Amino acid sequence: MNKGYRVVGITHRNSPNIREVCGTNVDCHLPTRRTFITGVVQPGSAVTDMGYYDGIEARLIRLLVFMRDSQDPAGGWGAYLTPSNCTGTKNTAIPCGIVWNKLIVAGHSQGAGHAAVIGKDHLVDTVVMLAGPTDRTPVQTVPSYTLSSSGLATPAGGGNYRGLVHTKDSFLTASTTHWGATRLNAGSYGKTTSSTDVRCVESPHTCVIDSDSFYTTWQGFWP
Repeated sequence: MNKGYRVVGITHRNSPNIREVCGTNVDCHLPTRRTFITGVVQPGSAVTDMGYYDGIEARLIRLLVFMRDSQDPAGGWGAYLTPSNCTGTKNTAIPCGIVWNKLIVAGHSQGAGHAAVIGKDHLVDTVVMLAGPTDRTPVQTVPSYTLSSSGLATPAGGGNYRGLVHTKDSFLTASTTHWGATRLNAGSYGKTTSSTDVRCVESPHTCVIDSDSFYTTWQGFWP
């Protein structure tokens, strides 16, 4: 990116659909998301067959170690790992931790909820949520994990949480509720759009990531 960020996209297990498998169980969304993030099945998760190396954290660690040791040794990738002499994931000689406070985490749709939960569990630089979080039950109950009173490692407000959702998106209410003043408190950084760009007419849920009409908005999400 032209602001000098290193950008990586992690392919990881992201199915089944969390809203569908959790159904009316409002306490299911958070442990299921933590299962996808950590690769370790959490109590209360609707997903019980998770593989550790399919999770976000293990895959990020392995990528950062590869970049540090093999692909780009001069690139400073080790700055995102701790301790400095770590060797990889939990099953290696010196397991690595992630230096979360140096990271901006971002996601779209179900991934927006993953980004929000990472921000809840770790102090990160910024959380960017595009067309999400989508978590709600069939009766429109929104889970409590984004409430500021529930405990957020990355504090609510202050531009720490940022988002974009289209007004025609079926997840508009869920997203803006999660971003609300008593929750992540995105404030002016929680943006809605009614753009009639052709991509938004065809798919309001995905246009917030693939329509270049939002370039200026995207730029404002990266501090």
